[in-house]
Amino acid sequence: MRAVANVRKFCERELLGAYDLEVVDLYESPERAQPANIIAAPTLIRHDPKPVKLLIGDMSDAERLSATIKVA
Repeated sequence: MRAVANVRKFCERELLGAYDLEVVDLYESPERAQPANIIAAPTLIRHDPKPVKLLIGDMSDAERLSATIKVA
């Protein structure tokens, strides 16, 4: 999936491997969508550090991806 590839590529390049990425297939585990407030897929959720941030789409917009993922 393009979104996963885009996130992995960004994290490897910008975070130099210092990240934890969990990919959840909502077709296989639909019960995980509601507790995470997922209303569209693909959705990226950054849990830590707080506040939680969400990004919806194919993760091809590097500027939005950076604003969502980067801490400093």
